[in-house]
Formats: sequence, structure tokens, C-alpha cells
Amino acid sequence: MAKKTAIELSRLIDQMQQERQEHLDAIAEIDAIFDGIGIEASAPAKKKKGRRGRPPKRKAGRKPGRKPGRKKRVGRPPKAKKAAKKKVAKKAAKKRTKRRKKGSFSKTGDQSVLDFVKKTGKVSAKQANKHWKDEGRKGSANNALTKLVKEKKLKRVPVKGQRGGLYQAA
Repeated sequence: MAKKTAIELSRLIDQMQQERQEHLDAIAEIDAIFDGIGIEASAPAKKKKGRRGRPPKRKAGRKPGRKPGRKKRVGRPPKAKKAAKKKVAKKAAKKRTKRRKKGSFSKTGDQSVLDFVKKTGKVSAKQANKHWKDEGRKGSANNALTKLVKEKKLKRVPVKGQRGGLYQAA
């Protein structure tokens, strides 16, 4: 058995030496062609062996990509910046208009939406919002609709093939 593997190993080595010689002959032919054209044949550039895996933890100091001389400021900002902020704040105060006053209505928003749905039948959120605006209310009726659905005073009926749904009295 050992004699057999030694013979096979010898045969394999001879075959590899023959293939190596064929490759060397092919390289010699390529070099001759390059010389005829005037191209200098050089050995292929070796790849740089870089670090593999996760990069090492960053050392304490500046963040990556920051310029070397630049440091993060600590403490109170200089007075010049403070003064500039005050000027901006004064301008913003001048631009402000009157604050919005709270509306006063005979019915609450929830009651208004509930009455509208009972009167109309099935209502979309868009229609409820239009009614809300027509009463002179700010914002939208979406929160009121959601609250009434949670309280089970309204029922949301999905419409097939459309986003959203319709609201009807429960």
C-alpha cells in the first residue's frame, strides 16, 4: 500500500513539474510579444495586506475627519455670540403676531361632529373636516372622530378599494 501511494505521489509531482514548464513557456511567449510591441512586462502588483475585521477602538481625542488643530469648545460661549443671539431674538419678537385666541362655541367639538354625523348619515373624514372648518374652528376634526370611535359613539366603516373609511353613528 505504501509503495502504491509513493508511486502516485511521484507521478503527481512529475505532472505538476510538466505543467509548470508549460506555464513558463507561455510566459516566455507573452514576454516576446510584449518586447515586439515595446511594452515592458512587469510582475503583477501584490495586494496590500490590510487589517481585516472590525476596526480598532478609536483613541480618545478628536473625531475622525476633524482637522488636527480644531478642538471642541467647552464652557460658556463668547460674548459676541450671545449679543448676536439677543438681536435675533428681538427681531423674532417683532415679527410675532397676535396670539391665537381660544374659540368659544355653543357646542363642544365632539358634540358638533356627532350631531353632523347623525344628521348626514355616513360621513368621510374629509366631509367632517369641512364641516369643522365651516363652523369657524381651527385645526381638524380628526382627533374628535378618533375619540368618538374609541368611545363607541361612532363606528368606522371601511370602504373597499379606497383609503380611509366612512363614519356612522353607532
